[in-house]
Amino acid sequence: MKTKRITQYLHYLNATELGKSGTHETYLSISKDVDLSNIFPLGVDVAVEDIKSRKIYQLKSSDGNGNEFRVNKMGELYRDYSMMPGDLIVITHFDELNSKRTTISAITFNGVVLSVDSKGGELNNVERLSPFLSGEKQYSLEAVFNGNLSKLIITFVEAKKKRADSPIDTDYYEISVDGQKLANGKYYLIIGKENVLHVAKKYEYNTVFLEEPDELGKTHIQPGIKLSLQQPDNEAYTSLLTALRTKPFVLLAGISGTGKSRIVRELAFKSCPAELQDTDNTTPGNYCMIEVKPNWHDSTELLGYYSNIGKRYVFTEFVKFLVKAMQHPEVPFFVCLDEMNLAPVEQYFAEFLSVLETRKIVGYHVVTGALVKSEWFTRKYEGGFDPFAEVGLKKVAKTVSPNETELFALHTEVSNEPYERQDIVDYLKEKGITLPDNVFVIGTVNMDDTTHQFSRKVIDRAMTIEMNGGDLNAMFGGSAALNYLPEDKRWKIEFFRPRYVNADEVLAAHPDCAEQIKAESVEKIKSINTMLENTPFVVSYRVLNELVIYLGNLLDAAQYQGDGTDEIFVAKVQETFDAITLMKILPRVEGDDELFDMKNDTQNRLQKMQELFTAENSGSHRKLQEMDNRLEQMQFTRFWP
Repeated sequence: MKTKRITQYLHYLNATELGKSGTHETYLSISKDVDLSNIFPLGVDVAVEDIKSRKIYQLKSSDGNGNEFRVNKMGELYRDYSMMPGDLIVITHFDELNSKRTTISAITFNGVVLSVDSKGGELNNVERLSPFLSGEKQYSLEAVFNGNLSKLIITFVEAKKKRADSPIDTDYYEISVDGQKLANGKYYLIIGKENVLHVAKKYEYNTVFLEEPDELGKTHIQPGIKLSLQQPDNEAYTSLLTALRTKPFVLLAGISGTGKSRIVRELAFKSCPAELQDTDNTTPGNYCMIEVKPNWHDSTELLGYYSNIGKRYVFTEFVKFLVKAMQHPEVPFFVCLDEMNLAPVEQYFAEFLSVLETRKIVGYHVVTGALVKSEWFTRKYEGGFDPFAEVGLKKVAKTVSPNETELFALHTEVSNEPYERQDIVDYLKEKGITLPDNVFVIGTVNMDDTTHQFSRKVIDRAMTIEMNGGDLNAMFGGSAALNYLPEDKRWKIEFFRPRYVNADEVLAAHPDCAEQIKAESVEKIKSINTMLENTPFVVSYRVLNELVIYLGNLLDAAQYQGDGTDEIFVAKVQETFDAITLMKILPRVEGDDELFDMKNDTQNRLQKMQELFTAENSGSHRKLQEMDNRLEQMQFTRFWP
């Protein structure tokens, strides 16, 4: 039996590790109680990948003093993110079969570190308390502490040497919470829309072991970190999230007023981190609404164009939003193309649809071809036009604020990188603007006399979900869904990010049932093609590929929940077939009663297809009945209402 191991280590930085206590040494000081020898063997250079910038850092460990060892060469990462005491380093190590990989993430907070002992309280990053100044060196604010909203008072007492040989004096404060002196210990005060005071942990450490299946789909998961198979605790979104993981382009179809564009905003609200939240709670920073206009007949309105008059490339909001998503790769970003078929989709959306088909997995990311070519970022423009600034990339500040340390001031002065995200600038020069794997495009569709029909080319490349309303009472109380969630409940990128882009990857991930997946998937497509024979609606490789990917996503979720029986596999195959038929096959189908007549059979094609879906809750069965009823009444039918 083969075992996979994932180790995660969370480390909260102190001033000494950052080189801010009289020494310029920068490192992580790790207790020897934590076994990280599989990640950082002593004296060996280890390459770790920053999950935000994808930059590679070379780190090396050494013996420290007493009960600790050190991970050295941390200075470059600290400088790249201007890290301060109380900020967080997350190291994740994947040991899977014959491959090993280590990632690192820097998480910065707008916080203050409070250290309380018998001498008094010390503060790191005290300048961040300036908005709460209530007197000379006195600060007063409200903060959540131990689950309660409390009054925090911090008052300067004296400046004295911490030790006899200390070169400078240390400021000491008296710190009280609701009138009671704060107990000895170390605390983090996170400043934001809601201030939070909590006891500081030096580190958190967790390991999870995954074993290869003993039987079909059976996975043993020990308690530990959550994997990318995690699902949000809300079944109402399950089919939409599974569709987005299968392909990041979804059509929401239905009559006007059923909440199609609203659900896209809900996803953005539920997944938006604090740094991207707006103050009036109306538009999350990971959400972009684009209203399609009837006069769109090419891609310029979406992807931009070169202006011969202005001698520059005109970047659209959509393009700028893609670059913004590149700067936050661990946050899902949502584009809502509202009233998508007011214009001919296959005309203005052709380039996007083509690039969507170039998706492939490289390393641990899904990459695509270019939507905006690199040449628009490498050419010389007249008049000082800066294409990188135009898409939202900021230049490195040339001045240093007074409270920056000498170390960080030195770094800023000698930096040769003119942009804060030079890694993205370099990527745009080499690759152009591609489709980031954390961007999900959702189009809303109304089918009436004012809109255009979808070609099969578009339907083939999208996942279609019909929304035609339901219980009207469900509207009441729905406004709560358009609120930001606390960080511990926020929907993470793992809920959305695709794991597969082709069927072979699903088979490799599920080797014990790979042959069954192939046989069942092919049989399901053949069964429905038999009913569609001699029509233009027969499906082929693309639909089969996405059926297998959808099934892989359902099997992953079942494994995460500990469900791996033969019965579960059969149920997931049928659930997948039902979903793919409803999302990808039936939207292609339309015609008159002659087209659906099977000549030598008393039943028409729609009635015969209903026999493939016997479950009471089958969406495809209900839709086929609806289409058949329309055919009987009007001698013509289609998927759309």
